[in-house]
Amino acid sequence: MATAGQLRALREEATCSICLGFFQDPVALDCGHNFCRPCITLSWRGAQQDRPCPECRAVAPGGLLRPNRQLGNIVEKLRQLQEPDSHLCPRHGERLLMFCTTDRTPICVVCDRCREHRGHAVVILEEAAEAHKNALQPILANLKNALVTLQEWKTEKEETSATLEYMFKSQQIKILCPFEDLKEFLENEKQSLSSRLEREHKETLKKIQGKVTVLEKQQDSFTKLLTEIEEQSLLPDIEFMKVVQKSIDRLKHLTLLKPEDDSAECVHIVKRCRSQHSYLMERVKEIKETFLDELEFYEHIKCFEYPDTAKRNFHSGMELVIFENAT
Repeated sequence: MATAGQLRALREEATCSICLGFFQDPVALDCGHNFCRPCITLSWRGAQQDRPCPECRAVAPGGLLRPNRQLGNIVEKLRQLQEPDSHLCPRHGERLLMFCTTDRTPICVVCDRCREHRGHAVVILEEAAEAHKNALQPILANLKNALVTLQEWKTEKEETSATLEYMFKSQQIKILCPFEDLKEFLENEKQSLSSRLEREHKETLKKIQGKVTVLEKQQDSFTKLLTEIEEQSLLPDIEFMKVVQKSIDRLKHLTLLKPEDDSAECVHIVKRCRSQHSYLMERVKEIKETFLDELEFYEHIKCFEYPDTAKRNFHSGMELVIFENAT
């Protein structure tokens, strides 16, 4: 199998020195040099008698052109071997070495001379690809910075979630502690309050987790696009230029969506829990003080005159006081 160097040497031998492309309908002059028939004909246009060879300047008597079919066959076989079809101009079969910035498409040297590209801005394909890759660098940097920002936001929300979890558990314990002294009488109210706190806890965490999920989706989208562009940057220049514009257009529509701040809601929840805790402590204190007042009342009055009856009324009164303060 021919090496890359051998193929390169063959390409040079099969290249017209005028158009720098593979020979098309090659013809030979008396001096032995070969050219494309259209190229040599155009080169001699306007010449009267002397028609020199463009390479050695030897005069071709009468402008005699001998078809070189053998060279044409060799060029055709070399054209099929030299590289994938995607690297060749579908119209002229030449290598796509140029890039038309007007039409934003790779072209060959023959296309560059055609009427359809006349007056267009044309640059070397390699230079165009390099320029686009350089232009993508700040965009890729912005993508990476965006991913860092998304991770920071996600971490912030996860920390908020953990803090809120701690707040809920801590406040729940504080609120439930006062009920232990009167657990037998306030069990229903305690369960109701506990359920309400748990429901609010889950609803709030669900909101935050939903925002974390949105941030994760943004991360996935930015990561996917970043990977896609990095992979595209490794493609050959032709494939790269065919797909890069679509990626650039997608980048223009990407937007970082920062979630709403949850600190105000957290502060509101903590304040409400503290208010509930203070209220319950006052209620328990009130119940205990009433209990002690009733106890002292029965000890000094009813217990003095009617020991047995007073004992029964003491328990009834205590239950009545607790019941009234619990409703």
